[in-house]
Amino acid sequence: FSLLLILSIAEAGLIFAGRQFRPLKRKCFEKANIWQYTALCLIERSLPYFGALAFLYFFPVQVDYRLTSIFLFFPLFIRLLSIWLIFLWGITVIRVFAKISQETVKPELISHLKKLIIGILVFGMIYAVLGWIISYDNIILILIRLGFEAAFFAWAVILIRMIRSGQMSAPARAHL
Repeated sequence: FSLLLILSIAEAGLIFAGRQFRPLKRKCFEKANIWQYTALCLIERSLPYFGALAFLYFFPVQVDYRLTSIFLFFPLFIRLLSIWLIFLWGITVIRVFAKISQETVKPELISHLKKLIIGILVFGMIYAVLGWIISYDNIILILIRLGFEAAFFAWAVILIRMIRSGQMSAPARAHL
């Protein structure tokens, strides 16, 4: 119980610290400092997850037979939380890109990028769980990874065709 209390206090502090970036974010958005605004958005959304990852990663595992089964899940929780954090970063960058470019980018491109991020999330979660269960050197996981890489290559070809076909304006292309 005390461990959850410590984690809760740390998370509340990190959420509070993340909210301190909001005035600075507004200034960056008004001055059109796109990359600073994006970085501040990412930091604000990431701080609670960084806290949880640090807690799980650096938590001193002592021999306590009542909690041993929970400690066995820590590596899996760390991987899943890391994948979720990458998903949040992708969604945040897509939202910032859509907010900045507004009318200059067609919705097909934004939905195409969202599909990529969701695909990475689903693949990453499945891969992490299967890798934790059956080992990362398993031939099944290698085949799954090769399938994902082929799908990612096909996605990249479609994206290049979208960009070359003129579905994006020149200012929107400059942000990519």
